Amino acid sequence: MSDSLDKEEQAAMMDREIYELALQQPEGLDADFLKVALPNYPLEVAVNGVNRLLKAGRLELMQVGTRILYRGVHAGEFERMAGLTGDERLVYKHIENSGSEGIWVRTLKQKTNLLQGVITRCLKGLEQKALIKSVKSVKHPTRKLYMLIDVSPSTDITGGPWYTDQEMDTDFIDQLAGQCY
Repeated sequence: MSDSLDKEEQAAMMDREIYELALQQPEGLDADFLKVALPNYPLEVAVNGVNRLLKAGRLELMQVGTRILYRGVHAGEFERMAGLTGDERLVYKHIENSGSEGIWVRTLKQKTNLLQGVITRCLKGLEQKALIKSVKSVKHPTRKLYMLIDVSPSTDITGGPWYTDQEMDTDFIDQLAGQCY
């Protein structure tokens, strides 16, 4: 019994070390980095730790070029993502990556390879959890773009000061023109 407890304790220590290393490397770390940073552990043991952290949602898998990297997920981000399904996480990440430009449903469908119904369900769930919002674009009034709830839309989407509620603000433009002449 104590032998299995020791293995569990060792695994927990390994997981903590990997997680702390990953948080210190915001661009991510790879297997070569783990070999150098954890010389006392065999690579197989470190990889098992990485897999446990990935499964728990404490690490995020990224691909940069041909390299596979692992990025530590901060506590706040982990809590936000804790109640999400796998599909919702995938949709959320693509929306997050879109930044202030937002992302259109059709683009989400192409990037995620999910069915339209699944995407719609994920978007409704994310909106109900107050993680994302929908915004109408001035350039494409029929398109609904999605972005994180705390991100302000870019001026390309809102039209900047020249538009109010998706309509060109002619009163404002007339007032400005009157001030110029």
